Amino acid sequence: MVGINFQSIRISSWKQFESIDIDFHRNLTIITGANGSGKTTVLNLLSRHFGWSYVELATPIKNKVSGGFGYISRDWSKRRLININFNSPIGIHGGQQQVDYIGDLVYSNGAKVDLTLPGQDYTGAQYHINISNMQTIKGIGISSHRQIFKYQQVVSIHTARRTKDEAYRLVFQSNMNRYNGNVNANIPPNSFYIKETLISWAMGGSGNEFITGDEELKRWRWYNAR
Repeated sequence: MVGINFQSIRISSWKQFESIDIDFHRNLTIITGANGSGKTTVLNLLSRHFGWSYVELATPIKNKVSGGFGYISRDWSKRRLININFNSPIGIHGGQQQVDYIGDLVYSNGAKVDLTLPGQDYTGAQYHINISNMQTIKGIGISSHRQIFKYQQVVSIHTARRTKDEAYRLVFQSNMNRYNGNVNANIPPNSFYIKETLISWAMGGSGNEFITGDEELKRWRWYNAR
């Protein structure tokens, strides 16, 4: 069964975006642009589906009358305010709440969801983008600001078959630990799990007197082309 993927994203009048409209290829999409053009902003937004929670910073503004400071999350002259029922599964506060619409996200299953900011009355210095009725997508978020590589030797190869789901969970949890600051010298980095998995698949994928062959790996095109 084919999983759900991203189909398109549209954002207007928010942060560095006047208007963007991206259609995602089902296999690979490459996003390029100059520094500060918004590549990381888009990736961080999509990574919300993979368990990451990036906080957006509002823009401080000074009240010319009182001299105090407040915060805005966008240019309110370009706002489009809508009411959302936060008694539904997409909300957490209950009741009707006015939010600011900045775009939408479409999935490969045809679902279309709104991307919204807190309403005009919200004055916090930090905020989150609300993705209404967010779909479940399996993936890994990789920060555009690379971490320092940590080498760890693979000293043994497991004879038990490691499935793709198991490999995914190991790498995902390693990424989350580092992102949340839970770094332990005894816990291998994500690169270790990637190496360990690929080596074990390459050495034991076809099977031998000690390891039962993996039929799924045998069907992989790269394996049959050896």
